[in-house]
Amino acid sequence: MPLSWNEIRNRAHEFSRRWADETPERAEAQSFWQKFFAVFGIDRKRFAFLFALYQRYASLLPATTKSKHGKR
Repeated sequence: MPLSWNEIRNRAHEFSRRWADETPERAEAQSFWQKFFAVFGIDRKRFAFLFALYQRYASLLPATTKSKHGKR
């Protein structure tokens, strides 16, 4: 069952409060993305597939397009 916009808004607000003071550490990356996708009702198993797909495509980028902070 799809989430209502009100539910997404409530989840997004809670997500932003939870992660507001986090420092950018790779150890928390997967937790961050799991919680982010949960805002939209995407479960952990589906997230794992999407995250693996993202990592696969990111690894295919030429080295010249990557940088320390993800900017080109």
